[in-house]
Amino acid sequence: MLGGAAFTGCRMIGARLTRHRGLGITFTRCNLAVANLNGLSLRGTRLTGIRFTEADLGGVDFRDTTFEDCRLADANLRAADFTGADLRGADLGELTLTLATQLRGAVISPDQAAQISAALGLAVLN
Repeated sequence: MLGGAAFTGCRMIGARLTRHRGLGITFTRCNLAVANLNGLSLRGTRLTGIRFTEADLGGVDFRDTTFEDCRLADANLRAADFTGADLRGADLGELTLTLATQLRGAVISPDQAAQISAALGLAVLN
């Protein structure tokens, strides 16, 4: 249990924070590249300036989480729950059909939606 833990400006490359439950865990301007957060609950948090590049985010609870200036490129998102998550401020990397399926229930920007459509071979016109 990580109650009220706050990580600010941390270099947590390769950190392992698996299956922790927490109340009020916050990450701000942290590098979590290649980290293993499998099963972590970040429900309802605001994530600002987080680098999740190539991180294992499988099964992470991101419900109702807001992403600002975050990078999720090449992260493992298998079974992560993005219901109600706001990803408009996130760099999702290359948007593919598989990635779009993993983001089910999230809010995305028009630009992100256009990238997903382009990956599917669809043209979006006004």
